[in-house]
Amino acid sequence: MENKKLKVALIGCGMIGQSHAEAVIADGRAELVAVVCGRNLEKGKEFQKKYNIPFLTQDYKEVIEKCDVDMAIICNPSSYHAEPSIAFAKAGVHILCEKPLDVKVDKMTEMIAAAESNNVLLGCVFPNRTQSGIVNAKKVIDSGELGKMRIVEFQYRGYRSHSYYANSYWRGDKEINGGGCLINQGSHGVDALVHLCGNVKKVCAVSDIMGRKMTGEDTVNALMEFDNGAHGMLMATVLSYNPETNPECDRIRIEFEKGTIVFADGKTMLYKSLSEEELKTEEIQLSDKVESFGAAPEDIDMNAHNFVVSNFIDGILKGEKLIAPARDARRAVDLILTVYKSAETNEWLEVPHFDTDLT
Repeated sequence: MENKKLKVALIGCGMIGQSHAEAVIADGRAELVAVVCGRNLEKGKEFQKKYNIPFLTQDYKEVIEKCDVDMAIICNPSSYHAEPSIAFAKAGVHILCEKPLDVKVDKMTEMIAAAESNNVLLGCVFPNRTQSGIVNAKKVIDSGELGKMRIVEFQYRGYRSHSYYANSYWRGDKEINGGGCLINQGSHGVDALVHLCGNVKKVCAVSDIMGRKMTGEDTVNALMEFDNGAHGMLMATVLSYNPETNPECDRIRIEFEKGTIVFADGKTMLYKSLSEEELKTEEIQLSDKVESFGAAPEDIDMNAHNFVVSNFIDGILKGEKLIAPARDARRAVDLILTVYKSAETNEWLEVPHFDTDLT
């Protein structure tokens, strides 16, 4: 397969679908042969023409029946990820799925089982994992040089206007998205959180709709206890706007026995303790450029996004390890869904972990 171009089907032709089309073209080892559009067929035709894609349909089943496809990229609304992913897996097609993997625990399990039983790859798009700050911070954490993890803080502060939700039927819909700001805008940061800090053991949360007409939350807060004993706090909102700074802001702070790692203002900093008796630290910048977890369109790091697509192609052609394989990528969603359930029940809840449930 390494000597031929992979044939790619794109499921969804919205803004993120365009990003994936550009990434496939930029890689050069694959070609777009089919695109599945949603309700707006004219939009699909424009997309097809722009990227010179031979086959257009509104039904992914037609792609499986009529096209020779090696790889499918799933970038339709979140609650619709599972069905086409499972169908493509059963057809022997590798699947790269936009975040979140899905919005239902059982659906994610079915997706993983279908991929593994049919010997195809199933990966998720979490480009923040490729950023220099995340990569270098993980190396420092995994080395153990900072000692025991103690306190973890995660904040997503974004702004989404009334028109943002009014102009798209699905954006504020809890049934379609699985929730509101945390699963939509905050999921990249939550993935970075569990990628760096490990599994969360239990959570207690509150959520609300404070300022937008939507059925998912626009604000959520949670307390967390990690498997490693660390305590944590999580907050996400789409009502935070500061005109003096970038309105899109993720912040992660991880405190250890011997130092602190902070992701904020586009930088990743390590403050390494030099003395237990005095507040003396060595400052080390772990990121090599300005990097953002922000989910606003203008904040998307296309180099990181393209890298995820190229990595997935490498996985197919060369057997390379995926940046975010499905079993690992689902951890962020499992945490988010437990936060939602805790907010509904008003109690501490254990976060389920399914990484060893399938064989």
